[in-house]
Amino acid sequence: MKQTKLIFATVATCLLLGAGNAFAQRSHNSGSASSSPASTKSVSAAPSSSKSVSAASSSSNAHSSNSTAVRNEKNSPRRVERGPVATSSPNKHLQPHKVTPSANYHKQPQHGQVVPMKKATKKAHVIKHHTGDYYYRDGIFYRYHNNKYVIHHPHVGFRVASIPSYRTVWVNGVSYYYYYGTFYTYMAPSREYVVVAPPVGAIVESIPEGYEKIDINGNTYYTVGGVQYKAVIFNGEIWYEVIKVDDGY
Repeated sequence: MKQTKLIFATVATCLLLGAGNAFAQRSHNSGSASSSPASTKSVSAAPSSSKSVSAASSSSNAHSSNSTAVRNEKNSPRRVERGPVATSSPNKHLQPHKVTPSANYHKQPQHGQVVPMKKATKKAHVIKHHTGDYYYRDGIFYRYHNNKYVIHHPHVGFRVASIPSYRTVWVNGVSYYYYYGTFYTYMAPSREYVVVAPPVGAIVESIPEGYEKIDINGNTYYTVGGVQYKAVIFNGEIWYEVIKVDDGY
């Protein structure tokens, strides 16, 4: 009887030990299997690393762009350079030593003045515009509006074949042609002069008649034809610098 109990206890112990080993093996396998996703997550973290590299690259590019902008800002003049001013051809009417703002155009009609139809249209070049017809003659633009012909500044883009005796003005290395308040550039292919907005910083020896004069804190300003000028000293003479242009010129 005792031997039977002893044998039974031994078998039971063996069974318990086998079950424990099997449980331990399953636990180990389960732990190993659950570690695989963690490893996979680590691998999938590579895109995160790529984003970091991309962000670093963007930061580097931004820094490079900022550095370039700073360099460009340092290299570009903070003040518009006037450059030399020269007359394209000798003309007794172009005398920069004159101190009257409109000295060189004193024989010309004033901006805003109404003129007879014949004066505006005779042998004139007609320019169609949505604001009305314009007539160009001898360096002056006339606008037909409300059944009247009025001297008016031209719009940017108007083209003409010739200009009377004018000044060539350089601003930041760009040459402009100036006459009676209007600035042009030259298009060689079509051999035409194209009206452009007056370049701020350009100086001229005379402005058109019909200007309005304003004195502010000892400085004298003139406004005519949508452009504001300031009297300045250039080479010991009084000239007139473009400081502002009306919107929509």
